[in-house]
Amino acid sequence: MKIRKAFFTKLMLPLAVVLLVVPINAQAEESDATVILKAMSDYVGSQQTIKLTFDSDIEIIKMAIELSKYGIHIKHLKLFENFAVRHASFIQQIIMPLMISSKKEQHRKGKKVALLLERRLCDLHELLLKKENRKFLEKYK
Repeated sequence: MKIRKAFFTKLMLPLAVVLLVVPINAQAEESDATVILKAMSDYVGSQQTIKLTFDSDIEIIKMAIELSKYGIHIKHLKLFENFAVRHASFIQQIIMPLMISSKKEQHRKGKKVALLLERRLCDLHELLLKKENRKFLEKYK
């Protein structure tokens, strides 16, 4: 819970503030992205301490900025965080027997299974998403 709270208060909240202040439309130009990045940089620079909990935090912020060019705002991203939390919980339930073992080999196996399941679930999600979008696009041919 602390990680999620830190993520939204330290990283996503500043991004949300910036995105609310800077108007962005689906046809955002490169200069808009520069303004957003500058405003975020100023905000982060003004903080006495900031902690990135994962290497992927910066990538998440970059992706959020990129998606904002298409009118996808912070409030929409919460949906994806919820999906990620549910998928992670599902994987954690599967590997829990391996992780509670006192044997190091079982822990290593649990980590490998978790990484494999992450990839497989992402692949499945991508296929399902493409399938639904193809159906939609076919409908409006």
